[in-house]
Amino acid sequence: MEWKVIVANTGEDSIGIIDLQKKLKCEIVSIISLFKRENNLNIYLDSYQLGPYDLCVGSYRDKIYLTNAYDNSIFKIDINNKKIDDRLAVGRFPSCIRVYNELIFVSNSDSNSISIVDEKSFKLIENIPVGENPEDIEIDRLSKKIYVANNNGHSINIIDLKKDSVEKIKLDKNPVKIYLEDESMYMLSRFNNGILNNSNISVLDIKDFSIVKSINIKGTFNNMLKINNKDIVYITSLEDGYLHKIDIKDDKIVSKKYIGGMPNKMLWIGPNILFIVNIFQNHITIFDIVENKIIKNIEVGLEPNGLIIF
Repeated sequence: MEWKVIVANTGEDSIGIIDLQKKLKCEIVSIISLFKRENNLNIYLDSYQLGPYDLCVGSYRDKIYLTNAYDNSIFKIDINNKKIDDRLAVGRFPSCIRVYNELIFVSNSDSNSISIVDEKSFKLIENIPVGENPEDIEIDRLSKKIYVANNNGHSINIIDLKKDSVEKIKLDKNPVKIYLEDESMYMLSRFNNGILNNSNISVLDIKDFSIVKSINIKGTFNNMLKINNKDIVYITSLEDGYLHKIDIKDDKIVSKKYIGGMPNKMLWIGPNILFIVNIFQNHITIFDIVENKIIKNIEVGLEPNGLIIF
């Protein structure tokens, strides 16, 4: 199987396709080129910016889904044939997209809602109100619960698909990124002590949302990645261009590595490789977490954001 990394380039309405077995060069594909006349989507694109933002792999072969932050829509894309199969309007500024059990979940940051879409028909089922500025979605596949981090709402919403209910958990910080593992939730959040902006990494028991571990870190961090089955998380900062490695068990920063620019979202390609998008330098950094060093920077499109392996 030929694995590819696909990145959404928000600043130029394109996606980048990196073939992991062909010299790691990025093929830039404009969104406009993916529209085929036979689809009759009737979308006017002249002098109009879509803002491709986040991506996820679909349940069906060769399908990926792309959110468009400025167009307030999502696309169904046949990636092998490089064409857009369909478009669906959702809420304002769709920032995160996930697929589970033939349902698509989209967080609409400016609408304070989650859109639920039937994957097979690609039709909107409903919009669910949540907290302010929902930014991240995580899915507990065993309990069939959808967790939503509300970045400006001091809260997490839980959508229970079994009970068809929505619950809100109030927090004393604003969650930015969440990650589920077994019975625990790892959460990156931000808070202000009255003078400076700071960040926090917490481990919560998802049965009662009690805090098991809490680590405060100076500065504003925008993204987090948890390494599976290890007490290690990586966080990135748009402020100073550093990648931090945090040992959760020992409550300490293990290392700080200067990436430069504005490192943001990360993708772990095990066992020892991270792909890190840099929205200022317009490249993806390949980083070796064992050697703690940069292997290569790959030029992509303008303002890269979401990325997936396909």
